[in-house]
Amino acid sequence: MKGISRCRGALLVAVATVALTACSEPTIDGGSEQTLQTSIAQVRDGLPPEQADRFEQALQVIASDKATFAASVEGDPQDVKEILRLALNGKTGKAVIAQADRIQQAREQARRDKAEEEIKALEAEKAKADRERAALSRFQVASANFFMKDRKMFGKEPVIELSVVNGTDKPVSRAHFQGRFISPDRSVPWFEDDFSYEIPGGLEPGEKATWSLSPSRFGPWGDPDVPEDAQFSVAVVGLDGAEGEPLFDDHEFSDTAGQRLAELKEQYRTE
Repeated sequence: MKGISRCRGALLVAVATVALTACSEPTIDGGSEQTLQTSIAQVRDGLPPEQADRFEQALQVIASDKATFAASVEGDPQDVKEILRLALNGKTGKAVIAQADRIQQAREQARRDKAEEEIKALEAEKAKADRERAALSRFQVASANFFMKDRKMFGKEPVIELSVVNGTDKPVSRAHFQGRFISPDRSVPWFEDDFSYEIPGGLEPGEKATWSLSPSRFGPWGDPDVPEDAQFSVAVVGLDGAEGEPLFDDHEFSDTAGQRLAELKEQYRTE
């Protein structure tokens, strides 16, 4: 009876060993390129169909992320195949999928971090443009007129008449403008050009002034080709302070930048 009991005990141990062996997951053998390819096929074949597809995708993710998995192996191998072999060695199919998921999550987080930095930069740029535009708008052009004045000895010369009010809290030594001619039914101006005026004695906060400026008749203002219905307008695009330093400028936040900001916020701040 003792002999039978010992035989039954040995048989149970053997069965348990076989069961454990049968239930253990196959792993990737990175001992060589040949064993790597063979074991990858075995691991893939041992997975359910839906996981087998994910396993294939996971291998591609890992293979494209050299920096991530190279750091996990000893030394600094430069050959991509060698890095892949060392990084995958001993891993099960599930472990490979899990590693690829971590890489994907890290990539997504990096994309989010980069997008958040860009959002903050664009928001800061927009805020600056809004502040500059608001400050600049306080220096007002009350009226603007353009005409060609007849000089008997010299022919006609262009004249720009401006009335302005310094509604800012800073003295202004020079004002920069953009003049344009545009028809009421058109969105594109017929003519536009920048000009500036250095103000004798400057213009203190709250002061008003009327100027008659004479651009060169040999320049673009000498003979602007515009139709009779075109309206003349002048916008302030920059101001210099008492020491000649720039005070405000027409800091443009472009439509392209605005669209980019809207897209980033829609993608990363509404999820």
